[in-house]
Amino acid sequence: MRLSEVEFRGYKRLVEAECNVLGKVIALVGPNESGKSSVLQGLQWLTDTPRHLRIQEQNRDAPPESETLVVRARYKLDEDDIEALNQLDLDVEPAITAKTVTEFRLSRRADGTTVTGITTEVQRSTHIFKAANAQIASVMALLEHSESLPDDERIGPVENVLRVGSALLNPSDPDWTDDRLENLAGTLDSVDTMWRNIEGIEDAPEDFAALREQLVTLSRLIGDSINAGRLGEPADAMRDALQQRVPKFVLFTDDDRNIAETYPLGDEALRAEAPPPLRNLLYVAGTTVAEVWGYLDRGDTAQLRTFEKRINRTLQARLQPMWSQSQLTVNIVLNTDGMLEVNIEELDSPELTITPIGERSDGLRAFLALVCFLIAAELSIPPVLMIDEAERNLHYDAQADLVRVLTSELKVHKVLYTTHSPGCLPLDLGTGIRVVVRDTEFPGRSKLSNNFWIRNDPGFSNLLFAMGAEAAAFSAFRRAVLAEGVSDMILLPTLLRNATNTETLDFQVAFGLSSMSASKAIGSVALITTFLVDGDDSGNEKRQQLIAAGVPTSHVFQLPEGKALEDLVDRATYLSVVDGFLQELGHSLDQDRLQSDCTIAKAVDTYAKSVLGIDGGVSHKIIAARLAELGPKLQLTAEGKRFLKKLSAQLVSAFESPYLLQPEVSGKV
Repeated sequence: MRLSEVEFRGYKRLVEAECNVLGKVIALVGPNESGKSSVLQGLQWLTDTPRHLRIQEQNRDAPPESETLVVRARYKLDEDDIEALNQLDLDVEPAITAKTVTEFRLSRRADGTTVTGITTEVQRSTHIFKAANAQIASVMALLEHSESLPDDERIGPVENVLRVGSALLNPSDPDWTDDRLENLAGTLDSVDTMWRNIEGIEDAPEDFAALREQLVTLSRLIGDSINAGRLGEPADAMRDALQQRVPKFVLFTDDDRNIAETYPLGDEALRAEAPPPLRNLLYVAGTTVAEVWGYLDRGDTAQLRTFEKRINRTLQARLQPMWSQSQLTVNIVLNTDGMLEVNIEELDSPELTITPIGERSDGLRAFLALVCFLIAAELSIPPVLMIDEAERNLHYDAQADLVRVLTSELKVHKVLYTTHSPGCLPLDLGTGIRVVVRDTEFPGRSKLSNNFWIRNDPGFSNLLFAMGAEAAAFSAFRRAVLAEGVSDMILLPTLLRNATNTETLDFQVAFGLSSMSASKAIGSVALITTFLVDGDDSGNEKRQQLIAAGVPTSHVFQLPEGKALEDLVDRATYLSVVDGFLQELGHSLDQDRLQSDCTIAKAVDTYAKSVLGIDGGVSHKIIAARLAELGPKLQLTAEGKRFLKKLSAQLVSAFESPYLLQPEVSGKV
């Protein structure tokens, strides 16, 4: 399943706040004291051991009632979830598919009660109940056309039993209570008694044999109905099964962050309350502080070295697979004076270099602490990793390293983190930023926003405003592509990743080129900025302006002639997403009525306005977000894939070539 949305109703400042969290890595940004940390803490409470909401966790102005669903997480189901549901012992209609079971919800009330929900069309199958009722009708018809059967007391009260059974087998009644099942079992006993009574009647008319055969069939159908009724409500069974598959929210705290270079285990106070990073590291090594101290305290050097070798071998086996770019492991040294040393060993170095962890980069140390934290959590399902102030104690380069680690090197369901630093933002800005903003009407409340482009300012100024950061802090930031619109910023990273079969990009995409002058665009985004314009006349004009302002042609790129970014997406995929959006609005898409002499996005807009009467057309931003949500499954046109692969290589080359502006001079030869 995929975590898709989070909601808060009365948790600290979050009285009525929700946002989607569809990206793989989500950064929560906003001014100080806006409630960013509260988002993480509330989600941690959601999947922790159940407990009531403490007074200090409730909003002061609008405290939630005990039955209020204070925190809720929504999940979209994937193929594995559907397969797991199909393994349940259920008799349902329609079949369990990705279309009939679409969402799972996990909530917690203020009193600590966990509540689950599911969006599904699946119900208990009624075919067996209908078949049993049809059989009752057949028996009643036989009785109606027979002169001897209804009056023969030797059989029993057939008609009364059948009327009761028909009511109990009502297919439109979904509630199979214990009383209902017990009463139906009584009906079954009566039916069995009646057909056995017929067997004992000598010289019975032919009608009796026919009735016996019908009652035997009815007995079997009632028995099957009882078994079906005992299976339990399908929605309840599916909710229980899906709850077991929910990824836990785990919060990586300040106490978990820093693995020290040395630990004096001779210090009794340290052993009594060992720092979490040390406990986590030793857990990964398959040992504990107490066991390590036991070997140190005994003073048997041979045993100590054997033990040391064993724990280091365990560390290597468990940590080495976590490094995607380097062959590294942790090497623990146990000194006889009680000092435990933590080193990094380079397995791919010819010299097998070992260095104290304190001499390695902050980013590497943060990653190691994260990995140990996650392994020590002992979670069979990859969790949602949460980090408050991810940039803490990390310089700019280390922040960039951490972002790359969070994006591609951790085996987690999703990453949610807060940050104040522009240097610690996700690489995919269009899908990876959520803003926590103070409510202007209620000072004690905050809201969550799915986007940071609520103001009209182009480039990164919207984001800086949302973060409360100084623009100057961002002017010396990473590499960036400045595209024309918001939808380009959202969609381009996914298209480039899919075209090149890569998981991450080493640059970011901003928007606003369509509404920003060339001179302003050049200096307001990053140290090395490249530009991408559409393939229309406006794009031609913007390209010429940038070149005239001094940007090298090697840093200005243009989409294929007559194309916008959406035209690089497989047409059927694009229109399917649009149709899904329109159906939510009560409309549908007639592809035959789309214009063919313009971009696909403009054709859809024109159709929505002129045919469906949607004044604002179809939001390009919403469609782009839904396309990006498809991730690797988003199909490209053949032309689009070729162009994007070439563009990716050109961008890599351009980012290796910083430039100084060399404006064209009119009249100069």
